[in-house]
Amino acid sequence: MLLCMVLVLSISLFTQAQVLEQVFEYVGFSNWSSPQSQMIVSEEKIVLPQNDYAYAEVGEKNWADYDLKLKLTPKSFGENGVIRLFFRQEFPWNTYSLDITEKKLELTRYDGIWEKNRVLAENKGLEIDKEVELNLQVKDEYFFVYIDGQLALEADSVKYKNGKIVLFSENAAFEAKDCYISYTVDNDMQSQDRGYFPKADQRGGGISHMVLIYGNNGSTWKALDAYPYVGYMQPLEEAGYQIVFEDYLFDSFLFLALRAPDGYAFDSANRGKPARKEEWQWYIDSLFTEGEQLDAFDKAFALVNEQLGEERKAKVYIMIPYPMQQTRDFGAVDNTGPLKFSLSDPDENTKQRFKAIKWYVDQVLERFNDLNPDNLELVGFYWLAENIEKRVPGEEALIKEVSNYLHQQDLKFSWIPYYSVYERREYEKLGFDICIYQPNYMFNKEIPISRLVDAAKEAYRYNLGLEIEADSTALSTYSGRERFYDYLRAGVSFGYMKEATHAYYQENNLFGSAALNSNPDIRAIYDNLYKYIKGTYSEPLEFRR
Repeated sequence: MLLCMVLVLSISLFTQAQVLEQVFEYVGFSNWSSPQSQMIVSEEKIVLPQNDYAYAEVGEKNWADYDLKLKLTPKSFGENGVIRLFFRQEFPWNTYSLDITEKKLELTRYDGIWEKNRVLAENKGLEIDKEVELNLQVKDEYFFVYIDGQLALEADSVKYKNGKIVLFSENAAFEAKDCYISYTVDNDMQSQDRGYFPKADQRGGGISHMVLIYGNNGSTWKALDAYPYVGYMQPLEEAGYQIVFEDYLFDSFLFLALRAPDGYAFDSANRGKPARKEEWQWYIDSLFTEGEQLDAFDKAFALVNEQLGEERKAKVYIMIPYPMQQTRDFGAVDNTGPLKFSLSDPDENTKQRFKAIKWYVDQVLERFNDLNPDNLELVGFYWLAENIEKRVPGEEALIKEVSNYLHQQDLKFSWIPYYSVYERREYEKLGFDICIYQPNYMFNKEIPISRLVDAAKEAYRYNLGLEIEADSTALSTYSGRERFYDYLRAGVSFGYMKEATHAYYQENNLFGSAALNSNPDIRAIYDNLYKYIKGTYSEPLEFRR
């Protein structure tokens, strides 16, 4: 009996050890994926036939130790060309890498961006058109690289303990075949990352791709202006100068304004004199003008539905102007006299400012119900101020009170803060249902491309959406278009193209102008935007321009 118990206990302990150290295997490349069509992935091999930027990946963030073998043939290297085998990739550029060029092999640790790195070991490079058997062994903090059975590199580092495997080309061409991977999984891995705010998530009203529609003083949107936004239009010449839609484009629209008549501002005193009740009323009236703004988009969506034979509704957010502290005479919204937003008492200041917002929201809701559009659904309101003015008495209490009031109406509350505003990390505590983060990379050519990496990481860590931004330079200059395309490339490289909810900032009606332009380079802005929204854009971010 004792012998049987010992045998049972031994078998039990052995089984538990197997579960804790279970080894999985992949043979071939069928489990690898690539968003780029130029990276040809089959069961037998991965081929990148010419110098290009592309990648293929396999694995999950909880992959721990692995033994990878494959036969690699570098075909060519362009300027600054390199083939990288990322391993234990927590996030793009939070990773280890085997960097391969003609001149050298390097085991490198990247700490957030490609410029911030540490070379752990190096050796001579690989010859072009010569096939080698490459073996990468990763165990605990130790890494070994064998080339044709000979130890070429070894290093140790404790920073990254888990992550994916990525075969990444920067301006190089190669062929890989005969892949074998054995790996273990860390089932106890605790990640602080919450992931991007997902598309169509009901917490944010179900939006996926929301374009900002500015109705500043002097800006008027008619149905003709709205057409390129509600549907993906054929080029006018190809369509015989008729309005022909091939598909839907944006599913959601944010109506907002920054300036009212006579230079009054809705968002910040830095832009102009603080808007008062009469300017808030002006915006409401302009929003509900017959044949314009909301009504124009409703009519445009009706035409798209008719042509495509569907009955979809667009989702709508409407801005809440920011009640600025500098406002000492907003005007009266009831019989209690003019409102003041400059009071030092937090409770009273919150009360006065909320009264103005409630008046505004109630008017918008009443007017929207009266409009009763067939093709638009009001899902919520948008907080126009892009940062949180904590020095303003009662600021946070006001935002929470607005949130509570909107939720009582079964409406959502959205926010799009500019880059580095700390409260993005705690937007839910403030009462916002969805927060979409601005990289602000487009607007200053001195800002490095690594800004897009940082913004993507922040969004992934704190469950944010991402904003795509385009100013007028995208229409007028090559460098401006490239800067816009960097947003799309980053979406491919960092996964937010397919995973995250997006907002789209455009200067004036930039995307519509691109849709109607006969210049192929400018029309391509619109076509590539469509591919991006559909998740088929494939160009990754280039890191050495």
